[in-house]
Amino acid sequence: MLASSRGIARPEACDPVALARAYRDHTLTARGSLRITDRDRHWPTPYRSGSNPGMVQVLGQPLTSGALITFAGRPTSRMDVNIGAMKLDTNGRSTRVASILVAPRDVKMLGKRAVWRLDWSSRSKLPTLHEVSPHSRTIPFRTLSLR
Repeated sequence: MLASSRGIARPEACDPVALARAYRDHTLTARGSLRITDRDRHWPTPYRSGSNPGMVQVLGQPLTSGALITFAGRPTSRMDVNIGAMKLDTNGRSTRVASILVAPRDVKMLGKRAVWRLDWSSRSKLPTLHEVSPHSRTIPFRTLSLR
């Protein structure tokens, strides 16, 4: 499973302008304004996450169907979200791996907290992404890679 998911990230968010500004101003070690946590029944071990101005990352295996992604804080207006997703067969083996990108205009955090759910049915070629809190909607994304 590890070999098939190499190079695919768990949730991460990036604002290249804010990241460049933090680099220029020597504030890369400061805490960022957004935090991301996730829960995935296939990977119960908590993973390390971190944030700085312009970037948030969660380290570990790609997420599987049913995983919840929680955003807390404030994203910038230019922040996009990259999510690694893994489709598993009935034996728990990886059958597909995807990297998907949510554009800044589709992040739409109106409050200080949002929860998204990743779904990937056995009949579907691609995963789907849904906001479950505070609103209910399907989140559009672009597929960066599919293996």
